[in-house]
Amino acid sequence: MTWNGGAPSSGVPGSGGSAGGWTQPIPTQGSSSGSPGWGNSAPTESTAASQWQGESAWPPPQPAEHAPDPLDSHAAQEPGVGGELAAPTSAPMIWIAGAAACTVGSLIWFLLSKGAAMGVLGWLVAGPIALGLWAVFLMQDAKRRQTGWYRPNELAEWLRRGVVVVALVSVGLNAFHIADELARR
Repeated sequence: MTWNGGAPSSGVPGSGGSAGGWTQPIPTQGSSSGSPGWGNSAPTESTAASQWQGESAWPPPQPAEHAPDPLDSHAAQEPGVGGELAAPTSAPMIWIAGAAACTVGSLIWFLLSKGAAMGVLGWLVAGPIALGLWAVFLMQDAKRRQTGWYRPNELAEWLRRGVVVVALVSVGLNAFHIADELARR
């Protein structure tokens, strides 16, 4: 069965629905005419799907046995699904502790060292390295906060603020060390 201008037909040329007494020829598979598009090409996915009234999407939907089970894929992502009680999560303290160690180490490095090369090393430790660890902490903490099992940690909040302040001070002092050495040359 094919479509002829909105009316079904048997697929025989000239037997389609009539509009004012005129019948429109319908291309069919296996037609022997040499005109392109009149039976000389194999049906494509779009033409096969459009020939049926209720079908508008190709490929047809998969059977239910091939569809993923939403509970299985969800259970791997969410703690506590499947009857288990999940332990509450907290802030990822290892990342903020590493950032704090870098900033404090950079301040100690500034106090004990002289010269531009040592200032550059202190600047790198307090700047990109410490603030990079701080950024990783923020991303991991934000992911953990999205779950319903997050337990806030007051120490992490204070360390988060303190790392930024100490890192900015340390970067400034080490930059001063670099500028002072270069100005004296």
